[in-house]
Amino acid sequence: MKGRASTGVAEVQGKLSSRWAVVPQSPLDYSFKDITSVADLEREEPRNAAAVVERKNDWGQKSVVTAIRLPNNRIVSIEALSLAAAKLVPSLAHIAWIDLSFNEIELVDKDILNFPTLTTLYLHANRIAALAELDKLAALPRLRTLTLHGNPVENAGRAYRQYVIARIPTLRHLDFCAITKQDRPWKKGGGNGAAVGAGAGGVLGLGRGGRGGAAAAEVAE
Repeated sequence: MKGRASTGVAEVQGKLSSRWAVVPQSPLDYSFKDITSVADLEREEPRNAAAVVERKNDWGQKSVVTAIRLPNNRIVSIEALSLAAAKLVPSLAHIAWIDLSFNEIELVDKDILNFPTLTTLYLHANRIAALAELDKLAALPRLRTLTLHGNPVENAGRAYRQYVIARIPTLRHLDFCAITKQDRPWKKGGGNGAAVGAGAGGVLGLGRGGRGGAAAAEVAE
């Protein structure tokens, strides 16, 4: 009986190991470093350098960095962010979360597309003013969570939320609020987000409105 139990545990461990070859470790934390350029990352020591060490667990799974934190700095541009990150982590393909909140970023550089598995992107409290800048994020196939509140672009009121949701159909959460079926009414009629997004962009003169969708509403599929 004991032998069967041991065999069962080994099988489970083997399945887990094959399914998740890597496991996430602590994010690289460069917060509050007074960084003005992403090029400075190579010269800066992360706050948690001692904790970020690549290792393998008992199941042979490798722990890798899957998140980079850069909040509360003075970064103006994210151009060449991927080049800087590539010198810090084994593979950009493992990066799922980047926190760029509380900086001075005005443009969404296409360099962000070099993180193909990005699911969470924090851009709140920056200086992004043009809705069109956000269109680039639609090319991130796995982006699920995005924050933009505290940027000038938010001044478009309700049109801002409608525009972002329409342009980035993969999103599930915007500004820490779940995106509901009510936020995507065009899906009911078989329409597409691109058309709705264009419409939202054309009504920027509307006053500040609600954020859309009640908290208790069912989350969009």
